[in-house]
Amino acid sequence: MLRSKNLTKVLSLLLAILLWAYVIIVENPPTTERLYNVPVELLNVWMLTQDGFTILEGENATVEVVVSGTRADIAKYKDQVIATAYVFGYGAGENYVTVDVPVHSSLSCTEVKPDKILVNIDYLVSIYRPVVITFTGEREHNTEPGSIILQPDQIEVKGPKSLVETVSYVGIEVPYSQLSRLGAAVTATAYALDANGEPVPKINLSSNTVSVRATLYDIKEVPLLIEVTGQVDEIYEMTRLDIPETVAIRGNSGALAGIEYVEAEPIDISGVKVTSELPVVPILPEGVELASGSIGIHASIGIKGISNLSFEYDSHEIEIRGLPEGFKAYINTPTVTIMATGLEATINSAAKEDFILYVDIEEPEKGLQVVPVGVQHDKDLYNLEINPEEVIITISEDFNPEEGE
Repeated sequence: MLRSKNLTKVLSLLLAILLWAYVIIVENPPTTERLYNVPVELLNVWMLTQDGFTILEGENATVEVVVSGTRADIAKYKDQVIATAYVFGYGAGENYVTVDVPVHSSLSCTEVKPDKILVNIDYLVSIYRPVVITFTGEREHNTEPGSIILQPDQIEVKGPKSLVETVSYVGIEVPYSQLSRLGAAVTATAYALDANGEPVPKINLSSNTVSVRATLYDIKEVPLLIEVTGQVDEIYEMTRLDIPETVAIRGNSGALAGIEYVEAEPIDISGVKVTSELPVVPILPEGVELASGSIGIHASIGIKGISNLSFEYDSHEIEIRGLPEGFKAYINTPTVTIMATGLEATINSAAKEDFILYVDIEEPEKGLQVVPVGVQHDKDLYNLEINPEEVIITISEDFNPEEGE
């Protein structure tokens, strides 16, 4: 009797398994399943690039997708579900792009959430930025690196206009521990950095590494002898003349040993008309350099009667003239500075709005162009300088988003 009961239980279990297998495998009922975090692949990005645009935001978008089909087909093909969005035909700015979800023929897509994603498009621009080296770690007292050679010393940064404009320099780091008095060669990784030294994302560099050659030198401070020649014009009054008395130099111990003082090239003040900082050019023997604390030293002269001013203009404050219909132009150079000199009364009454900066596009061509900057004003000035004198401009066809959809 007990054996008969056990046999009945086994047969019942087998029957249940067979029924379940029949429902799952033979019948395979239709069902639906919600798929989360399905990545959206942006299509035709290369065509945007050809037209001078790039993706600023939207590359990592995901959506929720509901698919229908048999349980077996969903299990088999759901990992192949990828959403797509065509971005060609859209212009700079925020665009809401329709999401499409192509699925295997055995499945159907019944819901996409959201059905549109935000794609922020920006102008694709490039500009060269200087390579700035930072030495890290501990170094020997009264020493610093010298004979520094960077290759390359400037790197092209390329990417969305709004981000490229924030790149101040390309930074590299070299530990003091890798330097020696016999010289060293180091390869350093390059990073696009803003004015605060923070990395700027979505930037492509023409070179991701920089070759650095440097030697660890000793530092020595010695007297600096400077001859001042000439006189300021009699219509001006010189109120002060401050000249540095010492200079810090660097080199190997043998090169520094016999140096008791350093002479500089004479400073001629006869042509000075405004309060100025005059560059000091020390005359150094071979194998000796200015130490970092003395690079860019100057003599300061105060002149009464003539004044100067400077104003800085962002790229959007510069007028673009002469651009024919059907084109757009954007100035890539972040800022332009003007420096003017004139009578104190003229300079003191001048305002930034009195000077209109502009560029004139004579022959527009798609892509990057370098054009001179002009200044329009009605002030009586002795001198007016523009820095930089030329700016980089990206020219593209004017695009109407409504026509592109």
